[in-house]
Amino acid sequence: MNARRLKMPFFLVFILTFFITFPFHYLKENAANLVSKYSRGGVTMYAGHLGFGLGGLTFDDVDVTLKDLKQNVELESISVLPSLSAIFHFALGVSLGVDGLYGGEAAVVAGRGLRKFYISFDAEDIQLKELPQEVPMGNSPLTLPQFEGNLEANGTLNVDNVGLPMSGDGDISINIPKLSIPKKFTLSLPSQGVSLNLPAIPAFSPGLKGKMTLKGSTMTFNDLKIGKEGQSLWGTIKGTMQTDRRQNLDLQIELNFGPTLMENPSIKNLVTFPLIASLVKNGNQIAVRLTGPVSALRHQPL
Repeated sequence: MNARRLKMPFFLVFILTFFITFPFHYLKENAANLVSKYSRGGVTMYAGHLGFGLGGLTFDDVDVTLKDLKQNVELESISVLPSLSAIFHFALGVSLGVDGLYGGEAAVVAGRGLRKFYISFDAEDIQLKELPQEVPMGNSPLTLPQFEGNLEANGTLNVDNVGLPMSGDGDISINIPKLSIPKKFTLSLPSQGVSLNLPAIPAFSPGLKGKMTLKGSTMTFNDLKIGKEGQSLWGTIKGTMQTDRRQNLDLQIELNFGPTLMENPSIKNLVTFPLIASLVKNGNQIAVRLTGPVSALRHQPL
């Protein structure tokens, strides 16, 4: 009995000493180095705190920098566990739980086999209003309106590299159940000499729904749906994107404006604007084909 009583204080002292002396800062540095290595310098990570969770590690107050998109993402936490599902795909990997990703959360399984990386993910409640409104596009960044809606996405990929260039196979499903643009905005494309004031757009459903399929180095957009006929906005997006460094696109986009929007003077100006007028069908539909690299897109009527 006395021996048991003596063991308990020693055990508590051992646990306390372990947590005080464990080199957490080395683990943080190694994790950051691995992220930078496998993203080829495209992603950097800094964690304010590192500790042990249930069966794995937990990074709190995480700052992630996405070099290609020129943006910083603040995360509440990232939990890291060994992944059994990656082993079933003949890869050694980890399971990640991400909280605070643009207001939502994501679960990611990532592993590396003999030849390829295995990636599976499931994201929900990603708040579009939290996304950056400026997207790099060559020398002239594209300024987006503030969207209102939540994104759901999931997919599985087997690829030879994390980041571009990328080749492999898999699919990604996305769904924005409801989408709107609650405030007036300016459509600005400096390289095309375009600057148009546009109105707020009432909610339409689905905001965006469909699947993208990766085969080799080609990502195919399989008839992504936008809204339904008769709503404020509806249409489709289909085509391909090359997942190499040039990211050549070949997209066909059809957008239809509902009766309420067509009565708005700003939309009337849009469909009669010289650069866009040639892309308009039936007075209320913009039908355009976009081709070429992201940094130098060309457009033509469908």
